[in-house]
Amino acid sequence: DGCDYGFVPGDLADRYFVDVQAEPGFQSAVALSSNGVAADTFEVNLWESGDMGASWDHLGTSPPPDFLGLTLGVAPTDPNRLYITGRDGTEGTREGVVFRSDDRGETWTRYAVMGGEDGETLPYMGGVDPNDADTFYVANIRQEMAEIVYFGLLVTRDGGETWEIIFERNK
Repeated sequence: DGCDYGFVPGDLADRYFVDVQAEPGFQSAVALSSNGVAADTFEVNLWESGDMGASWDHLGTSPPPDFLGLTLGVAPTDPNRLYITGRDGTEGTREGVVFRSDDRGETWTRYAVMGGEDGETLPYMGGVDPNDADTFYVANIRQEMAEIVYFGLLVTRDGGETWEIIFERNK
């Protein structure tokens, strides 16, 4: 009846999943787990299901352990193109970034997101253009005491290398 669900045992147990994306045709899905393991240390993994979520396999390699993964994007025109947005803590500085993979998660390239230099403004995936794997949107959000004090909508048309602000609002 569509109202029944269950938890998948095995490698997925005790993981915190923050995003899932169905791929075109809903033949497969990719999920993002992001778990804190120590102060400013995270275990971020991608998982793939080809059977409507009945089973999941680990996908690719993980970003650096000081990266907190927040959201996921899968390019509809190129299933090898994956994006993970989040906060990077490399070398003690925090910054809003996107990690991009062109080989389905085997390798990752880090791109800073405009406005995320303060480490408090974090990027969340808005969506990947359905016709262009290089074009995607992120919402840059900064919160203070659970209140949104800044919101910016950004677009990149070159896979994360450069950014354009489409809309922004300060409290």
